[in-house]
Amino acid sequence: MTAPGCGMGDVLKDDVRRKVPSVPGVREVDVNVVWDPPWDAGRMSDAARLQLGWMRGPEPTGAAARTGAPRDRVLLPSALGRT
Repeated sequence: MTAPGCGMGDVLKDDVRRKVPSVPGVREVDVNVVWDPPWDAGRMSDAARLQLGWMRGPEPTGAAARTGAPRDRVLLPSALGRT
């Protein structure tokens, strides 16, 4: 989550509350979301930046290179998982 108003906050907390108790030895779950350190784009991986179009991809090879496809149009698997 990148901001306190993110709509996924409750979803993520509910997921943690449901799944963590299945870990052996866990008897109780208390979820607290903190905002320190604040999120910024520097915390993103290069793969995530590439997925969002914030950086250029690798040089095209094969057919893409022959057609002159720009580097930012090379399709790569999502670093963020299935969306």
